[in-house]
Amino acid sequence: PVGSHILKCAAENIIPSTVELGGKSPILVMDDADPAQAADW
Repeated sequence: PVGSHILKCAAENIIPSTVELGGKSPILVMDDADPAQAADW
């Protein structure tokens, strides 16, 4: 339900987003994050 809620909020504010709603290791990566460091998580 959390991923669906995030996507709904993003859509209401016209924020482009992609969500992966499966898996056991969720992570939220913001615009100012270092992609290489985020990938290590």
